[in-house]
Amino acid sequence: GADICGATFSPDGLHLATVDESSRCRIWLAESGEELRTLAGKSDEFDYRAGSRWGGHGVHFAGGLLACTGDGNDWKRVRLWRAPSWEVHATIKFDESKHCVRLSPDARTLACGGAGGLLHIFNLDDLSAPVRILAAAPDTSVRTVRFSPDGTLLAAGNWQGGFAVYDTRSRQRIQSFKHAGSNGLANTFSPQGDILALVSVATVRAPSPRGCLTPTVAANRVAKSFASACSTRRRAARRLGGTSSTQCG
Repeated sequence: GADICGATFSPDGLHLATVDESSRCRIWLAESGEELRTLAGKSDEFDYRAGSRWGGHGVHFAGGLLACTGDGNDWKRVRLWRAPSWEVHATIKFDESKHCVRLSPDARTLACGGAGGLLHIFNLDDLSAPVRILAAAPDTSVRTVRFSPDGTLLAAGNWQGGFAVYDTRSRQRIQSFKHAGSNGLANTFSPQGDILALVSVATVRAPSPRGCLTPTVAANRVAKSFASACSTRRRAARRLGGTSSTQCG
C-alpha cells in the first residue's frame, strides 16, 4: 500500500485517521485495524496529500471533529468533519496555502498555519471572524502549530527555525525562540504544559514556553521520548497496512 505519512487518534481512542501518499484520508477502528471509510469531500478536486506531506501536521482530531488540509488546487482550503457520522462540518477557504492545522483540546478553536508567515485562529462557533496573525516573515511559512494541554497557549514554528508562543485568550505573543539553521520541523508540549519541545532536523531543545530560552530538560532525554513516540506511531501505522514515513511531533 501507499506510505502513511500522517496519523491522528480520536480523543476517545476509538478511531484513527491516516493520510497517505496516494492522497487518501482514511478512518480506521483503532482496536481492530478495520478500515471504516475513505473520506471524500464535496469536490472531486479535494486532495489530502498536504495533510501527509507536511509531516502529518495537516491532519488532527479533537473532540468530535477531524481537521485536514488539502492539496493541488485545494492547498488553500481546510476541511472539518464530524465524528462518527463523518459528514462535512465546514470547508474554510484561504488566500494562501495552508500547511498545518490543529484543534484545541476542547475542539472549540482551530489554528491554521501556512504560506506568507500567516497564522489564522478560528472560534469554531463563528468561522466568519478569524484572528489573523503574522507569525513569521512573509517570505517563509508556518509549518507546525500546537496547543498546550489546557488550551491556553499556542505554539507556532516556521520554516526558518523560528517558534513563537501565543496566549490563546488575548491572542498576544508571549515568547519567541529561534533555532539558527533549523527549519521548525515540529513542536510539542509536555502533559503539564510547562515544557515545550522544539524539534528541527538536527536539534531538540526544551525551553519553558513562559520563560527564557535556557533548556530545562537535557536534549538527549527529549530525543529519546520523541523517538519512543515515533516508534509507537509507526507500529500503529504498520498494523493498518503499508509503511510509515511519519514525522512525529
